[in-house]
Amino acid sequence: MVKQKTLAMLRSDRVGDRYEGWIQLQAECAVEEVSPELFRRLHERVVNEQEDGVWRMGVNVLLGLCVPRPADTLPVESPATVSDPLSLSDWFWTPFKSQSVVLGLSDPNYRRRDAGALIMLARHLGHRDFPKTRFHPIQMKDPDFEPLLAQDPPESMLFVGRLGLYGEYALKHWSESDLRFGFLIHERPKAGPPPGQLDPRYHCIYEKLDGRKKELYPTTQEKKKRTDFALIQRYAVMHAGGHMVVVTCAGASSVGTLAAAQWLADILPRPHPLKDRIPLPDGVGPESRLEALLRVTSDADASAWALAGIEVCKLYVDDLEWSGETRTWRKRAFHSVTIETEGNDPKMPVAVVAGRSRTTLESGSMTGRLLMAIFLQTGGKKSAVVDLEALARDTWIWGNKTKTVRQIRKWLTWLRNRHLSDVLVIEKEIWLKANLVLQQQDKSAGGKPSQGETPRARRKRQGPAGGSQKRIG
Repeated sequence: MVKQKTLAMLRSDRVGDRYEGWIQLQAECAVEEVSPELFRRLHERVVNEQEDGVWRMGVNVLLGLCVPRPADTLPVESPATVSDPLSLSDWFWTPFKSQSVVLGLSDPNYRRRDAGALIMLARHLGHRDFPKTRFHPIQMKDPDFEPLLAQDPPESMLFVGRLGLYGEYALKHWSESDLRFGFLIHERPKAGPPPGQLDPRYHCIYEKLDGRKKELYPTTQEKKKRTDFALIQRYAVMHAGGHMVVVTCAGASSVGTLAAAQWLADILPRPHPLKDRIPLPDGVGPESRLEALLRVTSDADASAWALAGIEVCKLYVDDLEWSGETRTWRKRAFHSVTIETEGNDPKMPVAVVAGRSRTTLESGSMTGRLLMAIFLQTGGKKSAVVDLEALARDTWIWGNKTKTVRQIRKWLTWLRNRHLSDVLVIEKEIWLKANLVLQQQDKSAGGKPSQGETPRARRKRQGPAGGSQKRIG
């Protein structure tokens, strides 16, 4: 039975008494269930709590009370039975319920880097909820992963700090080349600015835009106020014959790393209010990919950085983008779409590249001619409207058998579904949602001569090698 003394502690004006009250309540409720009326009163107490630490403790206790205890006559459910995660945080941290490791860097004198970030993650990954997660230091000058992988090899790994600082072995086995974000360089140049000062190449994050463009996010500092950026990336790689979940939590500077750890361990799973937890989008699986770009401002005092605010600039899961304004997931918007052609012939498209997706076209196909006709007609400009009647009359596309406008709409719907996704908007009018770029095919992408065409004929048709990129029109 819950004691009146415990309830009086929850009403106390002293923060410490209220915190201890929740701890005592948790112990008392372990042997007796709480009535619906008492639960309602406790819920009101949590809602009206102003102190963050007490509020979190109250929420944890109430969440525990929501889980019914199994009857003694019922079999205990297997720990392997895990319910489907409902939030992004649940999905993110689920792999760390199994064998997993959090890695931090140390210098040759065994002094820890990013100690604040490691402490923040350790508080979240406590032994009670994550008993199979361990923390392991890696020396920067001589990284050794053999002891880590020899016994109980982990199924998931979290790297605190940029992956490149963990050495060539880490980059070879646990990196992923096809990511949206990255660091310009992995190690700080010896010839750069001295420690304590910002290096424009080292303290910088980039984002791959559609095509070959990159947007840079450099760390800046004015007097004692620093603005930094941080990356959180979660993806799956093949390792030792199976899939391994890899997480990197790294800032362009130590301020960003601390902010990334705080967002992962505190803000993402326990926002205030709790209803603001980010939902898990449909279709996400264990091997899905997450990338988050954070922006943080911080003021320096005599001994440490004091984080003043953490902002989620961009958050992606697979090809979905999170909108903080509407609090919904939406398909990622493309800045541009690239049409790859054979040689210098603009009328020989071989592939369409939209973001990380690349679909091939059969050389000389009717679909390819329709696609090029659209691009030549619109000039490759975003928001340009497609002239359906002109396409229907175009004998270059259809030969002698021209089409009706209704047939053109069906062709364009198929073209959108197969190659262009939501870049081609089909409404009363049909228009382009992104810029269109023409680019000669990179031979490393796997271009091959069309069937029956000799290499000599192909070289003659292509003309001199180029490699230029231009906007049509």
